[in-house]
Amino acid sequence: SKKKTYKIDIEKYGTIEQCFRIEKYYWDNNNIVKVEECDANEILRYEFFYTFDTMRNYKKNNPIYIEDPINWSENNVIEMNWNDYVGILELECRPCESTYTYNLDSYPVIIETNSGRKMVLTYE
Repeated sequence: SKKKTYKIDIEKYGTIEQCFRIEKYYWDNNNIVKVEECDANEILRYEFFYTFDTMRNYKKNNPIYIEDPINWSENNVIEMNWNDYVGILELECRPCESTYTYNLDSYPVIIETNSGRKMVLTYE
């Protein structure tokens, strides 16, 4: 699948000025395993690679996260790696790894990353 992002001319609200980013998604078993980010001419800028666990993605179809296509995947991302063809990505980890601790209902309650971030989730 493919998503194009356009720059909108604010003075002429709603007028599409130009496409500036194209993202191509590669799927395997309802998970996005690779994303290619290209410029408007479809020249590859970045490739992102994802590995998933077998548990249900707790953010799937959640409107808060709808803009991030990884949250369309069936399972939770446990590792992300990338190729940077333009040399400007400055991520803290390579690869970025996440460890999930699940409750008895199979929902994640703790997410820890190898960059030192820890999130504690509660459900109501």
